[in-house]
Amino acid sequence: MKNMLKLALPVGLAVVAGGLNYLALQQKTFDYVSIKEAIPSGERFPPDNDKFDKFTVNKVIPGAILWDDRGVLHNGVVPHSLEAGDVLLLRDIAASTLRLELGPKEVAINISLDGVRFEPRLLRVGARVGFAVRSGSLQPGSSEEKGVASSIGVSYEVLGPFRIVSLADQVRDSSRYGEDSSSRAAPASTISVARSLNDGDLLDGDSSRLIEANRTQAIGAVVLYPELQPPRQQDAVTE
Repeated sequence: MKNMLKLALPVGLAVVAGGLNYLALQQKTFDYVSIKEAIPSGERFPPDNDKFDKFTVNKVIPGAILWDDRGVLHNGVVPHSLEAGDVLLLRDIAASTLRLELGPKEVAINISLDGVRFEPRLLRVGARVGFAVRSGSLQPGSSEEKGVASSIGVSYEVLGPFRIVSLADQVRDSSRYGEDSSSRAAPASTISVARSLNDGDLLDGDSSRLIEANRTQAIGAVVLYPELQPPRQQDAVTE
């Protein structure tokens, strides 16, 4: 009898915890941006918050702009006509008005990935990556050089880490908006990475060597670094 009671207690607690978790998920809501009045194509989004409505639901709308992120709309060009009540999506922002997330004295270096094999679903805006580039100054087979992977007659040096600030025309972390990076029509053939300028407004050695490797098509692979912290993701809630 005592054994049954000992077993029943943790089982009961697990049931209670599961029920509370279910109720918490059912009560979770998400605030998105909708517009109060129709906006024709080619005009700019209004700068006033009173032109927008907060649209609250209990599930994720993939690609929808969160209410707290409505600042990305400021002065942006409307690429197609919008009707009153429309929930605004990332694709409703014209690509020409999208802004890279760069810090003070940071610049974006555009890198071509043509001819470089990589898994596009592992890349996202904000991720840290490196680039394995052919290096003539490194001796094949050397195990003492940091960041070098050697094969027969070829040596590679890893330059990085760099922070991705764009994948093709995407400048926001899609996972934050409930989108799957694998939903892109095609892998990005170009990416931009951020790098800080020094006091003389010059790039560091790794950045300069990366630009030269990009120019001479010497990039052999994209290298992934561990996440400093998990990306912000919205958990979808079923109805």
